[in-house]
Amino acid sequence: MLMSENGTEQLLKISDAGSGMTETSSQSPGTIISDGKTYIHVVCGQGMLQVNKLQLSGRSMMTTAEFLRGYAGLLNGAILK
Repeated sequence: MLMSENGTEQLLKISDAGSGMTETSSQSPGTIISDGKTYIHVVCGQGMLQVNKLQLSGRSMMTTAEFLRGYAGLLNGAILK
């Protein structure tokens, strides 16, 4: 579930992701980190998850770059729970 900064929740499916990211973050697990153009990372308990394909409820499956072209603003301050 994607929870936006204003408290709105939307179903978000992640269909392809990589777990090879060992970078650590001081942010809480579930925090979304993105440059708004090419990548989406989700902070985990240890390391980060690199999201490659995802789908918002009622939308078709998209690559990260496709998603960010249309929905980058949706991720500002959002978390996964």
